[in-house]
Amino acid sequence: MSWLLIRHGMTPGNERRAYIGSTDEPLSADGRAALAKAAALGEYPPADKIYVSPMLRCRQTAEIIYPHVDAVVLDGLKERDFGIYEGKTFTELTSDAAYMKWVNSGGTLPFPGGEDDGCFRQRVLFAFDGIWRAEHRKRVAIIAHGGTIMTIMAERFAKKGEDAFSFQLANGKFFEIPR
Repeated sequence: MSWLLIRHGMTPGNERRAYIGSTDEPLSADGRAALAKAAALGEYPPADKIYVSPMLRCRQTAEIIYPHVDAVVLDGLKERDFGIYEGKTFTELTSDAAYMKWVNSGGTLPFPGGEDDGCFRQRVLFAFDGIWRAEHRKRVAIIAHGGTIMTIMAERFAKKGEDAFSFQLANGKFFEIPR
C-alpha cells in the first residue's frame, strides 16, 4: 500500500512562472490536456480516497485524474499566500530589495503581506498528520500545491541532507509514499 502526493496541473500563472498561492485560478488548456493524457495512459495509480486543497486548480485536477472518486476538501492543504508577490514572476521582482532578501534567506522570511513560513508549515502538517492517522488502511491521493507537497516531504519523509527544495515537483507529477 502507498500514498500519492500529486501536484495540481498547470495553470496560466504556472505557465508564466509566477507566484500563484492564494489566487484561485483554473487549470490552463494545456494543463487540462496534459492531465487527461497522463490519466488516459494510466500514469496515476488508483486511489480509494482523495483529499484536495480547496483551490480550483486542485479540484479540477482531481476531477480529471479520479473522476469517480469523491474528493474531501481540506483548507489546510492550500498553498502559501505570497502576499505582495502574488502573481509576479522572479524576473519582475529581481529589483525589489525585500524580495531579494527573502530569496537570500532560503525562503525562511515571511512574504510581505503574506503567510509566515512557520504558520504555513504548521497548517499543512496539521492537515497531513490528521489524514495520515485517519486513513491508515486506504490508498490515499492528496492533490495539492508545490509548496504544500514540498513541506510534507521535507518535514515527514526527508533523509538527512534533504530540504524542502529537494522535493520540487512539476505540475501533474507526484511522489508515491510507502505506507
